[in-house]
Amino acid sequence: MPNITAVTANAYLMAEHQIITKEDLRYFLSIHPLELYTGLNQDFFKGTGVEKAANEYLAAKK
Repeated sequence: MPNITAVTANAYLMAEHQIITKEDLRYFLSIHPLELYTGLNQDFFKGTGVEKAANEYLAAKK
């Protein structure tokens, strides 16, 4: 994908047109990447702007 912002915009459009649910959009844009990257390295987001949210999600998942 040469322009990742197109993925986000198109995914949002699909939610606006009710092709996918808002929960599907949330999973696609945040939960899935979070689980992907922390699956091998729990500290992947350490020191980033999303570290707190990632840690909260992972703690609630346990």
